Amino acid sequence: MEEIIVRFCQGEVREHWENVLREVLSLARSTGQLEAAYIFGSFVTAKAAPADIDLFLIMSRDFSSHAVEGRARLLFDRSRAAVVWGVCIYWITERPDRTPFLMAWQLRRDGGQRGIVEVQW
Repeated sequence: MEEIIVRFCQGEVREHWENVLREVLSLARSTGQLEAAYIFGSFVTAKAAPADIDLFLIMSRDFSSHAVEGRARLLFDRSRAAVVWGVCIYWITERPDRTPFLMAWQLRRDGGQRGIVEVQW
């Protein structure tokens, strides 16, 4: 996480996104079922002022978003998360091999590749 902050959270707009990222990941971790988190999109580029943060959350196999309570529940409703935090959150439950999933999401519509950064805490 600290490497992400040093690399991607410098400047006024990006410092705002650092605070958002910390809150969102803290809420996701509070479920006790977050297995992994990945950031992609303009946030992990050199763009000076990304408009949002795109996140993948990998939740444990037995995770149910309906069981999540409080503010953390908003994370698992993409439209509400976008309104509350300005983030676009995609989530899936754990897979034996997440490589194919990540490889598919790394492809842009134009056939190029986008960066995906794993968050470690």
